Amino acid sequence: MLLLRRIVHLAVLAVMLYTPVFKPLPFLKNGVVALVTAASVALGGLAALAVSTSSSIPSSLPPSLLASAFVVFCHMYHREILMDIDDTEGDEAGQILTLPRLFGKPLALLLGGGLVAVGTAVSAWVVGVQHGLRLSSLRLLQNGGVRGGAEKIAAALTGVVGGRMVGATAAWLAPVAVCAAGVSVCAYDWGVVWRRGFRHEDVSKGIAWCLLAMIVMMLLMGTGSSA
Repeated sequence: MLLLRRIVHLAVLAVMLYTPVFKPLPFLKNGVVALVTAASVALGGLAALAVSTSSSIPSSLPPSLLASAFVVFCHMYHREILMDIDDTEGDEAGQILTLPRLFGKPLALLLGGGLVAVGTAVSAWVVGVQHGLRLSSLRLLQNGGVRGGAEKIAAALTGVVGGRMVGATAAWLAPVAVCAAGVSVCAYDWGVVWRRGFRHEDVSKGIAWCLLAMIVMMLLMGTGSSA
């Protein structure tokens, strides 16, 4: 319960101080919004964990839940950067200093894409661990798994979930889908938003696409943990 209170107090304090303190500061402005959103994921996850296990709320965030909150933080920070890019003219009129105004739209977009890449890597790693996938399975294929015949190939492409064996398709599809979602966000940012000159309609679609990719990652991470 103490952990829940700390998270709630931190989120409330951040919201109260957002306009007078954090909004004029480019990095903190975006980070506070992302942090509050990530905190809501942590709160919901802790509550669901306590209910599902019929136990008390843990004193610290479980690694998988912490990773989920971090992924949400990265994607929401990216979303905030896109929104600042879309509202550059209004921020200039209001003398609000944002990352696009401070570094330019291309560099701000690169920063957001970098956060998405980091969040995607963390999400893929968590999903892979949840499905029992091992890097050694890839090394087995590379170092002679094919020469070893069908049995070695099957072993290399198989994960363990809850003590039972699952096929390659079921085991590897989730982390591959996570990576595809993250790559699609970065590809749209740089291939459409940037190349077309940061048009309003393109940035708006990028904001929606970022949220959709984040939801996909959260669903895949949740499915892996429930398996």
